[in-house]
Amino acid sequence: MSGGPSFDGVVHSITTAVGIAKAMLASERVYDKAELKLKLADLMGELAEARTDLAVLQSYAYQLSDELAAAKKKLAFAGTMVFEAPFYVNTAGGQRDGPYCPACWEGREKLAVHLYKWSAGSWTCNTCKAAFHGPD
Repeated sequence: MSGGPSFDGVVHSITTAVGIAKAMLASERVYDKAELKLKLADLMGELAEARTDLAVLQSYAYQLSDELAAAKKKLAFAGTMVFEAPFYVNTAGGQRDGPYCPACWEGREKLAVHLYKWSAGSWTCNTCKAAFHGPD
């Protein structure tokens, strides 16, 4: 999020807009039409900037929320992986799913790759090309 809008920037824009509005209300003198239009333009500019920055911050919040949900899902999946030599199976919800490649799971940042059964008791990984022999 570096380089983008910050919460402090939004607060600053809103504070500036409120300051302009207060100054206009508290002023004892009557603004001529041109001065009033200029002050209102400044006010609208600050409010527009604040609204734009808030929209960007909201987008960042949604993105972070999605990333957090994906990380939680990945963590829950990882917690249900069980090594049953020579490969891994997933036991989420009491169901067995797999087999998964142990080379990819252990060595590639927990990349879950289903093994391909190429003959009875023989499995291969299409990602790392490792071969395994084990139960069907």
